[in-house]
Amino acid sequence: MPTSRASWMVALLALVSVVAGSTMSSAQDDPVYARVMKEKKLRVFAVQFPPQIFQDTPGAEWTGFDADIYRYIAKRLGVEAEFVPTAAAAMISMLTSGRSDMGLAMYRTPEREKVIDFTAPYKWVGDHVIVHVDDKELTSLPALKGKSLGVVRGAIHEVAARKIQEDGYAKDVRVFESLDAMYRDLSVKRIDAIVYQSLYHQWIITQKPEYKSRLGFEVDPKYFGRTTRSPSQFPVAKGAARLIEAVNGVITEMRENGEMGRIFAKYGITEPSVWTPPQ
Repeated sequence: MPTSRASWMVALLALVSVVAGSTMSSAQDDPVYARVMKEKKLRVFAVQFPPQIFQDTPGAEWTGFDADIYRYIAKRLGVEAEFVPTAAAAMISMLTSGRSDMGLAMYRTPEREKVIDFTAPYKWVGDHVIVHVDDKELTSLPALKGKSLGVVRGAIHEVAARKIQEDGYAKDVRVFESLDAMYRDLSVKRIDAIVYQSLYHQWIITQKPEYKSRLGFEVDPKYFGRTTRSPSQFPVAKGAARLIEAVNGVITEMRENGEMGRIFAKYGITEPSVWTPPQ
């Protein structure tokens, strides 16, 4: 028995040593996470881009759903979120230069993956056919037959609308020079419907309730050259694997406990497809 007990103790001490060594190695392998934990600050680059993140006036507190999500993440990590203002053109360099640890959500591309990393998706960008608030008939593509469809010139929605028309689901596509002009024509029923991003439509009508419109139905992503809604992820400094793992855990928690939906709803965004993974 003494020999057996001694062997068991040796094995246990060896296991503890391995785990401890692995933890130390993980911290050393991720200097970004180590600095965040040491300084108790998660530095996030911020760009004026409502409703994701914005200031009502210069110098005011940053708000928006990205800002609120970051504050929740920071709280769960036991640190403080520090927003570092920058310009859109400098977002990537904020991470590669070490001036920030994470930043405003963006699309993941092969070019960006060469210099920065990304968290798991936290929202998905989809598009809807948007109808007048009184319209109860336009609930599917077949119902668009014989109807007019509005889009903003040069946007990806113009390409999608042309494809929808080619498939026989719209009588014509009317192109507008601005969002305001397009929404005004829908409000007074000069056009039957428009195509626009689901998330930003919901934000817009919280700011301009005179735009009498609502989400009709989601457009099949194939009309945008995609197979699913586009995932949106937080960019992270290259090599911050432990920080990404920790943040991913909080993102999952927020989706499961309803916090993600509550934050989006604060900005008028209540369509679940925005924060729900595509099936």
